[in-house]
Amino acid sequence: MEKPSPPTNLDPYGARQWRAIVDAHPWNRFLAAPVQIQLGLYCKSSSRCHDLATALDAADPASKTFLQLANLEVKQSGLLMALARSLGVSQQQTLKHEVAATASKRNAPTIVADLVNFRDDSGDNPE
Repeated sequence: MEKPSPPTNLDPYGARQWRAIVDAHPWNRFLAAPVQIQLGLYCKSSSRCHDLATALDAADPASKTFLQLANLEVKQSGLLMALARSLGVSQQQTLKHEVAATASKRNAPTIVADLVNFRDDSGDNPE
């Protein structure tokens, strides 16, 4: 089975985002229709954030248009982050998976496990 293609309603920027995300995950991760819809929304939101950033760069910072664009960018960025978390493609989630995968390959504890199992033997521990 092949990986899903980007929806036709995505612009080129959104389609590149789609391909990059799908290519970075196991082939079957985005086969379910609801996940594809959500990924499409994420890619469209990412494209809108890109367009808003471009428009903001060109706008006069003292103008009313700049303020309106900045407010839209904040709202769109919030939506983008929520969709990324929901899809499991946020940077934080990606780093967690990479650390866990690397640790399991080396049969080594993760940083989180090290912190949980940390014991202070210096005598400064109030316990």
